[in-house]
Amino acid sequence: MVGWSDGLRKVRKTGPKLLPQGESITMDLVILFNRQEGFFAATQGKYWISGRLVTTTNEEFEAPPVQIEIREPPRAERAVWEWLNEHKDEYGRLVQVPWEAKLSEEFVLECDRICTQTNSLYGEYLALFLSRWYREGPNKDAQQSARFAEIAKAKATSEKVRTEAEKLLSGKQPTP
Repeated sequence: MVGWSDGLRKVRKTGPKLLPQGESITMDLVILFNRQEGFFAATQGKYWISGRLVTTTNEEFEAPPVQIEIREPPRAERAVWEWLNEHKDEYGRLVQVPWEAKLSEEFVLECDRICTQTNSLYGEYLALFLSRWYREGPNKDAQQSARFAEIAKAKATSEKVRTEAEKLLSGKQPTP
């Protein structure tokens, strides 16, 4: 799954992390897209999720399941949600492999419109992903990368989006 988690990224960046017995790692995670399934929960309802960790020695640890509730997006978000679901292949490539994603002009233009002409919550994420795509992808364009990073930063309701946008604007390498 593609997610946003500073805690998870810190563990990956620093390599394996040994925890004293009985301690745990807790992190916030926004799940946006799953390569096989499309969006995490395309329908509203209650879901049970749990995390699973496989170590380098093939030991498996699974967290106890927790219940989450997915509510239908508000009306203003519904159209964006449905459009993204209809274009989940391109959206998935944009999110997961921006450095090699080949995106249609129509897809990029609609993402731009969502970022700049709507108040959709998805706009901040799309802007951040487009900034990375313009910075690292096949159509490199530093000005467009900076433009979308500014949009992501301005629209950010998430501290993680704000931090990543600031990294892009400062020229620092964003978190993979």
